[in-house]
Amino acid sequence: GRRWRGRLVFFFLLFCSLCFFFNDTATTEIYTLSLHDALPIFEEANEAPEVVAEDENPPVFNRMLYMNAVFAYQREDYQTATRQFSDLAVEASDDITAGNVLYWMADCYFQLGQPSKALSVLMQLDLFKESDKLDDSMILQGLAFRQLGEEEKAVAAFSGVVELYPESEYYRLAQMEYNRSLK
Repeated sequence: GRRWRGRLVFFFLLFCSLCFFFNDTATTEIYTLSLHDALPIFEEANEAPEVVAEDENPPVFNRMLYMNAVFAYQREDYQTATRQFSDLAVEASDDITAGNVLYWMADCYFQLGQPSKALSVLMQLDLFKESDKLDDSMILQGLAFRQLGEEEKAVAAFSGVVELYPESEYYRLAQMEYNRSLK
């Protein structure tokens, strides 16, 4: 039950944090400009140089915040989880992690009775093509559309799972929901 799920999440997050800690690619590179790059050469008209600021602080994915958000989600503290998930720079993570963040944040909104916000977040998840939450996302979209009274869109989401993800753990649920709508 909940105890095993909690233990599983704990060990998953422990594993993820250890992988992140020992991953050489997780180090942040610092870029500096040479004087030649930073100051344009004066033209004969002696115009003042135009200084263009570059992004010196590229986004960094905060693994500790991610783990805290997942723990809040597992505790069903959806308010805290949505706040923490939304503070993460998903663009600085891999597709799997980004998909997890966006799906869980959408589920939080759905659980809080905000299906429109859930749908908005789920639309972002579609950008991460390597995510393993794409079938999960379609199911949640169907449920959110249904909650909003948009039955045609709900049916389209459920049929998408049936057509695109026949090996999904949600296949039977999607098929059941799709068949339910045909009655």
